Amino acid sequence: MNIDLKELAAWLETKPAGEKYDYTNPHSCVLAQFLKSKFPEARVTVSPDDFGFKTLRPYRRESFPLDPHFDYIARGCLPITPERERPPNWNTFGAALARVKETLNVLV
Repeated sequence: MNIDLKELAAWLETKPAGEKYDYTNPHSCVLAQFLKSKFPEARVTVSPDDFGFKTLRPYRRESFPLDPHFDYIARGCLPITPERERPPNWNTFGAALARVKETLNVLV
């Protein structure tokens, strides 16, 4: 399963640009919130390397790898080092949207 960047961008455009998300929470980071909007019946978990779904009825558990650019979109910089700090408000929906658009331009 792949996450469509254009679909993610369209969803981010519906969110308040200044609203922050918790990058460290695997259930409510920006990608988890997006996936929950698409699959409301599933429990969604996201890590820097993959994302997964779990449903109870019927019980099913699946995980899928994430391309590295998704961690960049959610985190704001790659890699995190003392020399390269995150910009202010890096964890807002507006900043994530800007990184999605940047990534789309690079991948095209």
